Amino acid sequence: MTAPCPPEPAPASNPPSPPNEQVDDSLDWGETGTEHLWAPLQQKLEGNRVFDGAADADASARVEAATKLIGNRSAVLNDITNPVPSPSQPDLKRVDAGVRSYVDQMLREVAKRLLGDCAARCIDERLPASNPMQKAQQAAWAEAAQFLSKRIQTAPVASGRAPDMSPAAAAAMRTVLYAIDEEARV
Repeated sequence: MTAPCPPEPAPASNPPSPPNEQVDDSLDWGETGTEHLWAPLQQKLEGNRVFDGAADADASARVEAATKLIGNRSAVLNDITNPVPSPSQPDLKRVDAGVRSYVDQMLREVAKRLLGDCAARCIDERLPASNPMQKAQQAAWAEAAQFLSKRIQTAPVASGRAPDMSPAAAAAMRTVLYAIDEEARV
């Protein structure tokens, strides 16, 4: 059971810009209806309270990765679940849009882990093994974690698309994504 979440804070004054890559606009669902679940993570981020996050990654890299993810959560969710292959990354298989809510949960789990144990106590959305939907959730989390790990860009490309984040922030995020993928396969 989760504690009631405070109202969503005002957007950050300088939110990260979304990637330049085009996606199928017909699938841009905008906000996910789960903003209230993201609000505690945004508050932790704004308070700069980062504790015990991704293993062996420094706090500034974790904060950068969390900032990029939280600030671009709708775009990231749309990218992961967009069935139209990206022209710049045609070999990456997107996650089925039918498990979009599980992918959104996985993204919050990544943000929580990047922000550390303090944020991780915000809410636990992992389904118990006794829940018949737990295997579907875990499969979606694993697939989304694998996709996002491959999708993160740390250097400019010829098309002009800017890096998603620094190499250190990408390493911190990939550490978390790897752990989520591994846990989901157990």
